[in-house]
Amino acid sequence: MAIITENTGKEHVLRGATAEAIASVLEPVVLFTEEDERGFDMCNYQNIVLADATGEENQNDINSFLFKLSNINDTLVLTLEKVGTIYDIVLDGSANLGTFYDKNTINYYDEQLLYTGYTLNWADVLAKANYGIGNYRIKAELTSFGSTTTSYSGCYTLREFSTAIADSTIRIESYMNGYMLRKGINYKGINLVDMIRVKGFFGDAEEEQTITNDLYASLSGEDRVVSQRKVNVLNIYNFETQMLPKCIADKIRYYHFFANEVYISDYNSDNYDYGIKRIKIYKEEAFEFEYPKISRKIIIKGKLKEQVQDNQKTNYF
Repeated sequence: MAIITENTGKEHVLRGATAEAIASVLEPVVLFTEEDERGFDMCNYQNIVLADATGEENQNDINSFLFKLSNINDTLVLTLEKVGTIYDIVLDGSANLGTFYDKNTINYYDEQLLYTGYTLNWADVLAKANYGIGNYRIKAELTSFGSTTTSYSGCYTLREFSTAIADSTIRIESYMNGYMLRKGINYKGINLVDMIRVKGFFGDAEEEQTITNDLYASLSGEDRVVSQRKVNVLNIYNFETQMLPKCIADKIRYYHFFANEVYISDYNSDNYDYGIKRIKIYKEEAFEFEYPKISRKIIIKGKLKEQVQDNQKTNYF
C-alpha cells in the first residue's frame, strides 16, 4: 500500500502502486513488514500495460497515482523511470504524459488540498523519444520536515498493442468519485480514472429478458388477447480471472469494483464476441473466490450485468 511515514531517508517499495494503492499515501505509508519466517509480504507482480498511436480507448491503458500529503508544507516529486536505462522524467505539469494534480489544486473538499499525483497515459510514454516499450516504475520522493523518503512502485511492462499481445487478458477501467471510508480517501468530484489489465476472461453472455404485456377482451368477455407492450433484454456476463496475488486481487475487489463507473474489455481470441470492449457493467452479486491451495494466489469469479439497458422495444409511448 504506499503511504510514507518514517522519514528516514531509506528506500522503500510501494505495493502495487495504482490509484487505490497509493491513494492514501503520504499520511504515513505502510511499509513492507515481515509476516513470519517464510518471508516478506511483497507483491512482485508485473503489470502489463498496452498502448499504440491509434487513439482507440480500448487499446490504450491509463494508470493513476494519487497521494495524500500529511501537511501542506510537504513536497512530493514523482518520477517515471525506465528500468535499466538512464531515462527518467519528472511527472509534473510539464511532463506532457497525462494529467498532473498538484497540491492545493483539487479543492472540492478541504482535505483534498493535500492530494497530489498524476494520471499517466501510456500512449504518450510510448510515443516519447528514448522511451517506448520497456519496463517502468514510479519513484516517489517525499520531503517532510527536511527529511526525504524514497519509495518505488511495482514494475509496469509497456508493450505496443496488438491482438496477439493482448490475447488472454481482460482490462478493468474504473472512475472513482466516492468516499473510501476505511482508507479515509475522498475522491468526490475528482472522477479519477484508473485501469488494471490481468489474465482472465469476460464474456459468454447470458440473457435476462423482461416482457410486459396487456390483456384485452371483448365486452362479452370472450376473445381474450395478449398484446405485447414492451420487451427488454440485457446481458449478464461471466467474469473470471486467472490466479492473482493478494495485492492485485484486493485492488480489483476493494478499489475498482467500488468505483462509480466500471468498464470491462475482453481480448481473448477464443471469445464468442470480439466486440466486448468497454462494456459498462455493475456488480449485483458478490464474487466467488477459488483458492487453488497450490500457492497463495486466488481466482476471482462472478456475474456482471450490463449497466446500459437500451436493448428494448416499446409498442406504446
